[in-house]
Amino acid sequence: MQVSLITGKYADVRTFKPDDRLVLPSCYVGVESEVEGVRLDRITPPKYWNVVEDGSLRRGAEFVLSEPLMGLDLVTALENLEQVGKDLKVSQSVRTSIHVHLDVRDMTLRSLLNLIGLYLIIEKPIYRYHNHGYNRHENIYCLPFYNATKHLEHLGGLSKVLELAEGDEDGKVARRIQGSLKYLTKYYGLNVAALFSFGSLEFRHMEGSTNSKAILEWINILMAMKKYACEYNGHPYDILTGISGAGYMSVIGDIFSEDMIQKLFKYSDVEGDILEGMRLFQDMIYAGDLRNSSDKYMGSISRKNPRFVESENYKRLIKLRKTNKKKTVYAIGGMEEHMQAMAERARIIRDIEEEL
Repeated sequence: MQVSLITGKYADVRTFKPDDRLVLPSCYVGVESEVEGVRLDRITPPKYWNVVEDGSLRRGAEFVLSEPLMGLDLVTALENLEQVGKDLKVSQSVRTSIHVHLDVRDMTLRSLLNLIGLYLIIEKPIYRYHNHGYNRHENIYCLPFYNATKHLEHLGGLSKVLELAEGDEDGKVARRIQGSLKYLTKYYGLNVAALFSFGSLEFRHMEGSTNSKAILEWINILMAMKKYACEYNGHPYDILTGISGAGYMSVIGDIFSEDMIQKLFKYSDVEGDILEGMRLFQDMIYAGDLRNSSDKYMGSISRKNPRFVESENYKRLIKLRKTNKKKTVYAIGGMEEHMQAMAERARIIRDIEEEL
């Protein structure tokens, strides 16, 4: 008899081998899969998984990876989940979902902000991608930021905190991030509060499933975003100006495979959805600590530095807002006109930050 059978302390079954079916073969991922129509006492957890009861579901259970996995271990775990789902004949409903935790412990604050910004830009396409009859964007446990824009101010602390990242010896960075995130419920599609709980970003968008191919496809979309965010060398607002200059499909093509592009972005009003996402990202990064919205940005700066109102940059920004407010800041005008104004706004704000 093995010692593990007596102690309940089982041997580590992980191989730690990479797998080229993953965009980032060495990136750790956590997965939680909710199912219905099962009895907990009849479930033998598959390799790599724990099973817990979920009282919010109908005869529900949640399969949770026993620990974050990477590479071949992750792919094998998903295949094991699919097999046990077939064996148990589990069911899915509007109540069930998949939660993916993407490890971000190896990212810099700037690359993390890039990743969050990319998410905001394509948040609407992501919800459409997962809208398979369950209307995930209407689920109170999976809220989109585009329906709760006032909460973007709490994400904005990540933008301001970049200024403190160098030489942080007294915990200011951690405290500022925690201060910004403590007001955010975990029930957004993107749960940023998981940063301090697990060192991850949690993505709660996917409808319930035990289909290994579908879950793997979603994980690879998230990994593609992380990969781009880590490799991108510019400041987050340069992503916006890059889209303004080259068009959104040029940037999207640098991030995602052709198959991902077909599934995420090939629908009639995608351009408007991208534009709205760009505005959300703009609101996040341009408002300093984002206790002020982007409309209050100038007032906030001028109160801190009264002489700022005499500067040419202040006059440039006032003129831009007066002449383009409805058409540009609120995206009511055409795509091209809005993007040109956004690029000008980015240049002005960059000059403002240098001036201050």
